[in-house]
Amino acid sequence: MCPRWTHLTFPIFKFKICSKLDITGLLAERRRSVLDTIAIFNQKGGVGKTTSVVNFAACLEKEFGKKVLVVDCDSQCNASSYLTTFTDTEEGAVRTDLGVEEYLKGNIPLSDVLNRVLIQFRRKIVESNIYVVRGTKKMDFIDDFDTDIFKRLVSEAEELGFDYVLFDCPANLTTPTLATLSAVRFVLIPVSYDIYSLSGYDMLIDNVQAIRRTTNINLQVLGIFFNNIRTDWNLDKYMYESNRDNLNGLAFKTYIRPSRTVPTAALFGIPYPYYRPRNPVANDYIELVNEIIKRIKKVKKGAK
Repeated sequence: MCPRWTHLTFPIFKFKICSKLDITGLLAERRRSVLDTIAIFNQKGGVGKTTSVVNFAACLEKEFGKKVLVVDCDSQCNASSYLTTFTDTEEGAVRTDLGVEEYLKGNIPLSDVLNRVLIQFRRKIVESNIYVVRGTKKMDFIDDFDTDIFKRLVSEAEELGFDYVLFDCPANLTTPTLATLSAVRFVLIPVSYDIYSLSGYDMLIDNVQAIRRTTNINLQVLGIFFNNIRTDWNLDKYMYESNRDNLNGLAFKTYIRPSRTVPTAALFGIPYPYYRPRNPVANDYIELVNEIIKRIKKVKKGAK
């Protein structure tokens, strides 16, 4: 029997997903990888979780040559919409109507619910090395949620040769979020300049510690990063510097500057490092991801 969150009364979730295509090419790429699993989570909405997940995945794939899986755990399904904008594929491309809902409800392999992400780059539609497991708006209505399901997903992702699995979590501590945190190694917390995005920080840390004591002894907060920071504005600069210095060394040095073209890239369904690769904001994402990679290596080295 898998453990249940019997001591908690959070709503249960359900997922929607896609059709099956030939996955011969994907399975041919199977290899063992050193997998890193990350949940991007904050109990406050509007701090850029989904945008960060998509652009982190794009940086890892485009700039660092990694194979990345994005799992959409949010019933808003924004990551799914962002990453499945382009549907024209060549023969043999991995596209499916299945997703998290079917994976949670049935004994089907991860390979059956993968969508290979297509990206418009230099006026061409290209196949990336990013895959997404679609979310569903029905996630709140899943009747029977196996809290170990994402542990199985992580194990299968490693078998399929993924280097990173990024989970896009909703802005509340739902059952899927708890299941995600029981399966991942790291948590990244996005915040904006306003004080409210950090107001639940202590509670979030307490929740992480509770999960460490019960279902995932290896879970830890990898760090906190700041979105939409304009250091030429006094308020932004004050909030960023004062909060950064009071977060016990968890704040990353690199922050993401605002740009009008970031929401435009989302509208067109193109990750920002592909949409405006020479824009300073694209460089912010690259530098931040580089910091994240280095911190993961440092944590792993210290754990040995």
